[in-house]
Amino acid sequence: MNRDRVLITIKSAQTLLDSDPWSAVSRAYYAAFYAVQLYLDEKHEGAGSRIGTHKGVGMKFYELAIVKDGLPRDLAREFEALQDERVNVDYDDEPVPSDAPKIVERSSALVETLLSELQK
Repeated sequence: MNRDRVLITIKSAQTLLDSDPWSAVSRAYYAAFYAVQLYLDEKHEGAGSRIGTHKGVGMKFYELAIVKDGLPRDLAREFEALQDERVNVDYDDEPVPSDAPKIVERSSALVETLLSELQK
């Protein structure tokens, strides 16, 4: 995973808000997912890329970033909540997600936090 993909994906989520809020929510989750993978790859020797499932990435994020590295637990909770939002818009017959802007904002904050942690 690389930083450019994370940044392009969150920008895509922001761009899609008006025209396709379902895709904006999905892209917001994927930006967070890519940021979590990048964090695990860079801080834990490629750990993010070696995991085959989204749930597995979340579990490894909790284990390494939260428990081992001491990042705030809220980051893991937020990542899990974004994953749930993505599943809702991708697989359920959901109406237009009126909270899409807030979801994209939450994802942007998570991405920003993780990218900032990588600079330390």
